Amino acid sequence: MKSSKSGFFVLIAVFVIVAYAVVSLILLQIDINEQKIENKALQGQLEELAQSNDELRNLLEGDLTDAEIERYAREYLNMGYPGEQVLIDIGNE
Repeated sequence: MKSSKSGFFVLIAVFVIVAYAVVSLILLQIDINEQKIENKALQGQLEELAQSNDELRNLLEGDLTDAEIERYAREYLNMGYPGEQVLIDIGNE
């Protein structure tokens, strides 16, 4: 009788350990998927910033026309001519 009770408790203990391992694996997989999604978003931001950085580096290294200077002042610095109202579209952010 004592042997069957101890076998039963061992079986329960093994079941609990396996259940814990399965739940842990599922939670880790969910975390990995979330990290992959965040990584993709950050890669996109990195590419955008690298492109912007390249454009700005080219500006510093090259001869600029007045039109190029005006475009960069408007796009990156939100500047305008005196008396001109500059509107910023925040709907895309």
